[in-house]
Amino acid sequence: MKLSKDELLSRASNLQIRIVGESTFVTLDGETVSGGKHILKILDIFSKPISLDDALPSLSSSGIQDWIDLTAEIHYLYEHGILVSENASGRTYKPGRGFGALPVHVMMINDQARTHAFLSAIREAVRPGDVVVEIGTGTGLLSIEAAKAGAKHVYAIEATGIGEIAYEMFQVNGVADRVTLMTGWSTQVTLPEKADVLISEIIGNDIFEENVLESFSDAVMRHLKPHARMIPSEIDVLAQLLYIPEDALKTYSPVPSQCADWQRAYGIDFSPLMAASQSQYLYIRLKAHQARDWTLIGSPLCLAAINLITNTDLTLEASAEATAQDAHVVNAVMIYPDLKLTDNIHLARHIPEATEEDNWASAFYLLPKPIEFKAGEKYRVYYRTSHPRPEVRVERV
Repeated sequence: MKLSKDELLSRASNLQIRIVGESTFVTLDGETVSGGKHILKILDIFSKPISLDDALPSLSSSGIQDWIDLTAEIHYLYEHGILVSENASGRTYKPGRGFGALPVHVMMINDQARTHAFLSAIREAVRPGDVVVEIGTGTGLLSIEAAKAGAKHVYAIEATGIGEIAYEMFQVNGVADRVTLMTGWSTQVTLPEKADVLISEIIGNDIFEENVLESFSDAVMRHLKPHARMIPSEIDVLAQLLYIPEDALKTYSPVPSQCADWQRAYGIDFSPLMAASQSQYLYIRLKAHQARDWTLIGSPLCLAAINLITNTDLTLEASAEATAQDAHVVNAVMIYPDLKLTDNIHLARHIPEATEEDNWASAFYLLPKPIEFKAGEKYRVYYRTSHPRPEVRVERV
């Protein structure tokens, strides 16, 4: 869309800016764009609504090419939602990216096991007269249920543009008088009052990638009354050892026979790929039901049980030991959560129970080399949160 010179623009709310060396990255709704050399000046001048005509003289440029680059960058940021028009009127959902994208939420709603588990937990935990806060309301489904369960008021926090749909959902479902949409990150907004109940489904495919520990810890300090209830209240971090057959494994990691086939087909030596796969744990994301035909080794190990009500640690380092009951070969480990929603309701991604409706994917780590365990041999699974993804190891004790 072409911008007119009198178009009023401002930078979007809830931007996250990261500077790495000479590069600047801007994240909105979970998606990141790379900025040009003018990005910081542009974001500064558009901190308040201003027309292009008024903004351009303040954005000094050196020469015609620099001016062309500057205006192109403004258009680029506008097209990606980093700059937004103030000329539009009314509340309107603009298709977003990441968690601001509608298809993401359609998939979550389609996951009926997950959705019904949370709805049942809300009906069990929320009492008439409660004040409730939801972190990451999305389309507003869980906040609506909290209002229907008798909450006096619900504060639905959402940082992405999908909140505009939640706002409309509150209207058409007759709860707008009891549900307030709070736009922003939960760690940056301030509620008008403390809450009795916290609801949040910000458990990622990688368990902690949506900052659940930071968000819950901050909520305990700033948003909740003493002895508040949480949904979920506990996360158990589980590890399931597996053996993936070669025919399935080669979809994700090179195997010797596959590299030989490639060399015959293309006349190129692929041994460096094989060497790379044997020097590190390869990370893949799969839905749990995709692993149903693979061999599960032993029962899931609980690496950590995190009480979200009392936890103050923002990182996790944990391990668990077990004894091999039979001789077996391990070449992968799946890391996934078991959520305690209430005393009576748990939600987990156990492979045998998985269905194609499951919205969550899980983190699978492929071992550098298969490990052959003998019956009676002890082994340990180690897990540590880190960036960009957790560190995982399987080793003999």
